[in-house]
Order: sequence, then C-alpha cells, then structure tokens
Amino acid sequence: MRVLWTIFSAICFLLLIAACFFGARSIFYYEGISRFTPNGKPRMVAASDGAKTEEIEVRKQSDGLVSYKGHLVYVSIANPLGATGTDVWSHPIDDTAINGTKALMFDAGAKGGITYGSGVNKNALIDTTLHWSWKLPYDYVTVPYWFIIVLLALPPYLWISNYRLLARREREGRCMKCGHELKGASKCPNCGKVSES
Repeated sequence: MRVLWTIFSAICFLLLIAACFFGARSIFYYEGISRFTPNGKPRMVAASDGAKTEEIEVRKQSDGLVSYKGHLVYVSIANPLGATGTDVWSHPIDDTAINGTKALMFDAGAKGGITYGSGVNKNALIDTTLHWSWKLPYDYVTVPYWFIIVLLALPPYLWISNYRLLARREREGRCMKCGHELKGASKCPNCGKVSES
C-alpha cells in the first residue's frame, strides 16, 4: 500500500509542476486543444441568412480544453462547419486574429470561477459559403488553476509529512505504527507490531 501511495504522490507532484507551468502561461496566452467529432450528440442551433432565422439540428461538435486567464475550461460546442481531427493552439492574450475552433471556444473559455453550465456563443460564426450566421450552443466546466494546484499539492505534502514522522519515530526508537516508546523491545507493547530493526 505504501508503494502505491508513493507512486500516486509522485504522479500528483509531476501534474502539480505541469499545472503551475500552464497556470502561469494562461495569464499571458490563450491556449487549447480540441477534437472534432462528426457524430456528436444532436444540438439545436440558431442560423440566420439575414432574412429569416431558424433552428437547425447539428450532430457535429468540437470538444476540448481551454487555458485562459488562470482557468482551465472543458468545452463541448456544436460545430456545423466541421474541422479536421485535433486542433492545438497558443496565442498571446492580446492577439485579436483568432479564428477556427479556437474562436468558437473563446466565449466558454473566458468563464471564471468553479462553474459549469451551458450557453450560446455571443459572437456569431459567419459561414461565407452558405451565407449563414450561426449561434452555437456549448456546455462547459471551468476550474481555476489555484484550485487544481491545491488539490495536486495535498498528496505530496502528506507523503512528505508521513516520511518525516516515520523518520523521527525511527530516530527516537519508537514504534513505526503507533509511535509508542519501545524501550529496546522488539515488539510494541501497545499495538503488537514487530520492530524491523
């Protein structure tokens, strides 16, 4: 059990380093990764050609993670125009030339706090070939990086605290399990654990 806890703590420590890195980058960059799915769950979208507006069922969608201004956001958005496979991006925060899937996910990516929900993108997606202006629905879950960092820091902190406690007990000649003083005995009089030394 102790080996599994050590492995888990080490993995959390590596993820902690990654979360600190991406959390710091999110202050200066709008970054993300998305995957296009041609057969996603059906969603209703509002489309307008200027003269009329109608609801259309769309099965295509893009799902991905967005890192923006100290938050990590999962987004699932209707994507009627399609895409190709996986899209990865990294743009400076003040870069206004954002297009494609990264532009679709921007509204949801700008959410803050620990929240989840759904919405419709504020800026219409313009399809120049079909002359449609789309209002696309999305679902999102957002978590601030500080919350992720605190959660990931707990297992390594507990592992280090436990290691220090066991080292102190060994140095003071106490039982490794309950901390009772052994006084040279090979077996703990309190819990019955046999001393390994």
